[in-house]
Amino acid sequence: MKYRIISFIIVSVFAFSCFSGCAGGSKKTDGTESDAVTVRSPELTSITAEGYSIDFDPRITEYTVLIPDGRPTIPRVTAQGDSEVSVTQAVIADGEKNGTAVIRCEKDGQTGEYRVTFIKDASMGYYLQYADVIRFKPGYKKQSGEKFEFSSSAPDVIKIDSDGYAEAVGISDQPVILTAKIGGNEVDSLTVDKVIKAPINIFLIIGQSNAFGWHDLPEGESQAKYFRTQREKYDKPLEGTVWADEISTSYDTYKFSGMVDLTSSKKKGFSGFFPALGKEWYARTGEKTLMLKTAVGSSPIEAWTPDENLLFYSLDLYGITKERFSYYVGLFSADDSMFTLNRVFAYWLQGETCQEYNYSPAEFKWDGNRKYRGDWVAVTKSNPPMNADTYYSYFMEMYDGFVKDIGLEFMGILPVRSMKSVSSKENLKTEQLVDLVAPRAAQFALNYTDNGNIAIVTLETEIGRTEAYSDKDAQGWGYLGCNNIHYQQIGYNAIGKDAACNTFRMLYASDRNSEDIRILDSNGSSILNDGDTIRIESGKTHQITAIAMPVYTDASALQFNISDTSVCTIDKYGMLTASADGSAIGKTVILTVSNGTVSKTISIVIA
Repeated sequence: MKYRIISFIIVSVFAFSCFSGCAGGSKKTDGTESDAVTVRSPELTSITAEGYSIDFDPRITEYTVLIPDGRPTIPRVTAQGDSEVSVTQAVIADGEKNGTAVIRCEKDGQTGEYRVTFIKDASMGYYLQYADVIRFKPGYKKQSGEKFEFSSSAPDVIKIDSDGYAEAVGISDQPVILTAKIGGNEVDSLTVDKVIKAPINIFLIIGQSNAFGWHDLPEGESQAKYFRTQREKYDKPLEGTVWADEISTSYDTYKFSGMVDLTSSKKKGFSGFFPALGKEWYARTGEKTLMLKTAVGSSPIEAWTPDENLLFYSLDLYGITKERFSYYVGLFSADDSMFTLNRVFAYWLQGETCQEYNYSPAEFKWDGNRKYRGDWVAVTKSNPPMNADTYYSYFMEMYDGFVKDIGLEFMGILPVRSMKSVSSKENLKTEQLVDLVAPRAAQFALNYTDNGNIAIVTLETEIGRTEAYSDKDAQGWGYLGCNNIHYQQIGYNAIGKDAACNTFRMLYASDRNSEDIRILDSNGSSILNDGDTIRIESGKTHQITAIAMPVYTDASALQFNISDTSVCTIDKYGMLTASADGSAIGKTVILTVSNGTVSKTISIVIA
């Protein structure tokens, strides 16, 4: 499997097909059994759901558990057996009533599958999570001139306004009664049996200015006014579902905003892709998220590694992120916390500046006297820009460090675009700045090389165009700002939503079969079809890359294979190198790109 998701990763309400080795039969909550089917190995020896009793029988593969209505915590399922056992936990999307945990057991080439379906049922009570906001809609039909008067029996736990919007502002094991009155007479009530701690994710938003949410500034515009106008267009999540803690820096110093609800009226909107990411994630999973945004404009990948000597304007970005994450771990684990930490993901958008400059860890002076360490220096012939292998290595240092130090579970890559100075003429003309420069080649390699839970989560970053582009119907029109460097907020919204959708599908979708392999030529925009030909001069190189489609496909790592490596070779980044031996001129070799499910071939002619 391409993505090795650990046991507590959840599964959607999509229907799953039982694998060919699973046992048969099912058990309902009333204890009756359906018609039994012949049992085949492997089997489980136990299934438990936290806080609930399951009458387990290894011959029964489907179970139903009733849980409180509202927004309860979904119980974690554990299982044991005499085989390799993995559990994908249940999730219930916002507005849905049920979700299913899937337990798989594998032994001697056979696979079995068990399911536990959780169903919200009012007979089990009605729960809310901390920070939930609901609308109490009384069943009473108002007469002309009548107006509801709302009250809460415990306003320090649930407060309610004059429009019936109730917000969980505390936690309590005791029931809270929301009452609707007209003229002092009660006409309806809603009992919330418990308000519980809210599981919350931490998503790291890391990289440079496009991860931070910067905007190109049109000539003559006030930065404050233009940025406010852009931020007002952000994809606003539901109240009490997505928070952000944003770094602000004057480079040699920094501070954090603290945990701010993305619906807060204290701010004039939020820049970047993370509001849409959090909004879509909640819609699909019902999970609240804190976006820990430590991205800093122009920051080099080196400063994101655990090496404390690699700084940017004296900032240790890896260390800052780790320290702030630890702060929230402590905050959420405190006895009086309203939250419990659920999962840890990261989203990476970085690689623009290293296409034109090189990072140096040396000491520099700012304003003639302030000293700092780590800055960009000009590229020269003797000091060429970073290559794909170096970028890849730094990325893996960062990823492995975050896995070790903060328990990172998944890293989503939002592919960087190419800068104008290194883009091909045809891409500049169409504003599709996607040439396969080193960081981009490395990012595609990180996606299709089996390095754990790392994946490209969107290709929406690829399609952006400015509002000056002549064809307003073109895909991605208006996504990019006037300088074709930073996204407009409409572009950030599309990127964040798509990243959430694809992450969700990677982890939970039942149908993740590969439909195609997209092979991209060196400009990153031309697609090479099966049977196409590439001509390379003897001793020269030619960059290509590939990605299995759809983006969320579940596939083995892509493999590049050349029929005769004495004539031409290819590395894991898709860099083709023709032999400098004159005897190779005129020869043709076949490149096969395959992921075990789909394959394509390209002819390589040495000229």
